[in-house]
Amino acid sequence: VVRRWGNLTLSKIWGAWKDHTAHGISHDDLKRRSLTRWWKGAMAKCYATWHSQKLVLAHQRKVLTRVLSRIRNRSLTLCFNTWHHNTTSLIHSRQVLENVIFRMQNKSITAAFEKWHSSSSIVGHNRRMLER
Repeated sequence: VVRRWGNLTLSKIWGAWKDHTAHGISHDDLKRRSLTRWWKGAMAKCYATWHSQKLVLAHQRKVLTRVLSRIRNRSLTLCFNTWHHNTTSLIHSRQVLENVIFRMQNKSITAAFEKWHSSSSIVGHNRRMLER
């Protein structure tokens, strides 16, 4: 029974192989499939290269457009830069003057306070001397 079962399995495998070779994939089909895979792989590489170059070119075009617009509007840019520099200088000068004025005002107030303090301390000292 075991031998018969083994022969039966072997004969099924043999029959399946014969059917497969008779109706299976021919050598030409294998060539066509491999050429198609190769062609698709080469095309995919070409597409990837083209796409990356397209992105690089788009970026370069954007940068070039910005540079050309700056060159075209150079007079406007120079006017704006001069205005910005003058405004910044004016703001800085105004802050310096405000600091100087604040110090001068505080100096006169401080001097008045010190004069009052010294005169009051002298008056207090004189009063203490008289009380003794």
